[in-house]
Amino acid sequence: IRDHCVTGVQTCALPIFSAQNSVTVMGGQKSQIAGGKIEAGLEVSCHILGSEMGTKTEVLVGLPPALLARKRELQEQATQHSDNLTKVNANLAFLKKLEMAGQLDQKKRALLMLATKTKFQLQAALEPITVEIEEINQRLEMSRSMGIVRVRDICYPGVHIFIRGVVYVVRENFKFSSFVFEEGEVRPKPFDYKP
Repeated sequence: IRDHCVTGVQTCALPIFSAQNSVTVMGGQKSQIAGGKIEAGLEVSCHILGSEMGTKTEVLVGLPPALLARKRELQEQATQHSDNLTKVNANLAFLKKLEMAGQLDQKKRALLMLATKTKFQLQAALEPITVEIEEINQRLEMSRSMGIVRVRDICYPGVHIFIRGVVYVVRENFKFSSFVFEEGEVRPKPFDYKP
């Protein structure tokens, strides 16, 4: 989901719900997020977060988990391609030396052609991976400077708020509150707090 805004909803209790930018549940006085997991790149806003029964509710903002997972996957692919490229380049250098010395037989000439083709294939495969990693880094950098959870009415105990990978476990009722990342930890602030 690229971005999502939920309005006019009484209760949002999905097992897992993700949005790249923001999730807003503000349709009425009883608009509530209770149970499950909500993920958003920038902001989650609602009237009520959690429930009186202490239903475990997880809210993650600031560093989209799916984006981090994708970055790790791409980095693994990039490392593998780079390692293979290093080996191919070493083989190419050796075969080119043999060619310069006039010591390249038919079998080694076929290896040289195969190594050259493999080099271009690896470079072609590596390029879009590198571009996507850079795009993800830019998005992560933007989300690192942001990330807020806003609760207009009440936030109940049992809610776990993750901002930039740091968790805050709500142990008491909070009213008209925001939760932000500040000096390495998640801290409660007034609802209308401007980071």
